[in-house]
Amino acid sequence: MKLASPRNCHFGADLWTAFELSWLNQRGKPQVALVHFTIPCETPNIIESKSFKLYLNSFNNSRFDSPETVQERLREDVNEALWRGAAVRQSTAGVRIITQEAFAQQKVQELQGLNLDRLDIDCSDYTPRPDLLKAEHDNPPVTETLVSHLLKSNCLVTASPTGAACRSATPARPSTRKACCATS
Repeated sequence: MKLASPRNCHFGADLWTAFELSWLNQRGKPQVALVHFTIPCETPNIIESKSFKLYLNSFNNSRFDSPETVQERLREDVNEALWRGAAVRQSTAGVRIITQEAFAQQKVQELQGLNLDRLDIDCSDYTPRPDLLKAEHDNPPVTETLVSHLLKSNCLVTASPTGAACRSATPARPSTRKACCATS
């Protein structure tokens, strides 16, 4: 999907973890791994999550020499998709495979910041309501980090639901925290 203007993008990256990557070794034995992706925000294209899951599942019956070979193939393919049509690549996507031997060392932890999910509020709107997001212009800008695990969207092609956690650390005018999560 082509973005309208990558120059207007904030500095940062999307951090994705794939828990379902598998492939075959050269002897045909299935291999499994976790993969961490760092997707830079300044790319002219984005990767839709459902399509990405289908792409990752395409590795299931593919033979590779090593996890490093899989990692390099992922890095090449993801960067090609993100930068397709661009004259210059400003950055590259990061890809890190975690093999089974290292699963036990992976930590699951909360995202750092003010968790908006813990606010005790009523939710009655289930459609986008940008009018609820109003800055308090009488107050000076603040730097705060807001977190939510309630991000939900539907695929535009299949209408399949997808959930995610998000973290935003942007200096901005203060807004009403309740408005940030008043729509579900």
